[in-house]
Amino acid sequence: MGLIDVLPTLCAYLGVTCPEDVQGWSFVNGEDNAPERRFLVTEGVMMKPRHRAIRNRSFKLLHEPDGRRSGQPHRDDYSLYDLEQDPGERFNVFDELYENDRSKRAFESLRRALPQAVSDYTAPPIERAVLDPAERRHLEALGYGRE
Repeated sequence: MGLIDVLPTLCAYLGVTCPEDVQGWSFVNGEDNAPERRFLVTEGVMMKPRHRAIRNRSFKLLHEPDGRRSGQPHRDDYSLYDLEQDPGERFNVFDELYENDRSKRAFESLRRALPQAVSDYTAPPIERAVLDPAERRHLEALGYGRE
């Protein structure tokens, strides 16, 4: 279940019709109507806008191009967790890809799905507001803008 499922679940619980364009599935009464091949995506993992995570029922793939959350050294921007064997995400199985066909298939599937599920982050242009002298004095009187 992901945040995308909250509205459909609430609608089903309350007995109201969801708008047609709502994505996600209802989990009322513990039902899991989500398709087996469904992916859940997270953006901005660990407060880094370019980081992404994608998961299915069995695996979670992290793409952390700006460095790992744990600070652990790594050879690649990816971490892979087997959620069935390690729901606490303690053991990165990325280094075992070529020894474990199940992990390798999961990695390839999730890696292919990630760019289709969420586009790369592009920072918006920085815009600066121009303050007139009266506004600046007012803000400084409130304690802002002092160094």
